[in-house]
Amino acid sequence: TTTGGVDSYPYGSILITRNQTTGLFTMTRPNNLTYGFSSAVYNGTNTKYARLTYIKDASNNQFTFTYDHAKPGQGKLTRVDSPASDGRYIQLTYTGANLISSATLKLANGTAIDKVGYTYNTSGRLLTVKRNDQTPQIAYTYTDLISGSFHGYYIATISDKNANVYTNNYYYSYNEAWIL
Repeated sequence: TTTGGVDSYPYGSILITRNQTTGLFTMTRPNNLTYGFSSAVYNGTNTKYARLTYIKDASNNQFTFTYDHAKPGQGKLTRVDSPASDGRYIQLTYTGANLISSATLKLANGTAIDKVGYTYNTSGRLLTVKRNDQTPQIAYTYTDLISGSFHGYYIATISDKNANVYTNNYYYSYNEAWIL
């Protein structure tokens, strides 16, 4: 249905709307969370992209998402603004391989109050998670598993900041891997 320049598309218990003038989309769930999306654009290969621009609850508390490129389907999420009245936000930075290298909680004036850093191996698998550039809070190792035509990389161990090591065991059957 169309009312006041807004197309509405009920999909089960979810309501999807599209503003005819701006092309912006929203999706509202039964719990009254509303997700706002940019207008959809083609990436040149007949694939449409619309990027998440905000999430708002029934009390109008809204998280806003900022990207480093204006065109959906390109660029990276660089900032998440909080609905907190003090203007706090999370700033994201990336490695040259477009993996998140840090997430920094900042005050409205740009002062960093907390930071989580991430490191990766040459295959792009997460190696460590550090808080405020301290000793790794969590560290990961991986194993390369091959069974017949099945091939995959799995977490072998997870170590916490207290040097506790957790391991995974894998079971193979009919080219499937199961974590036990």
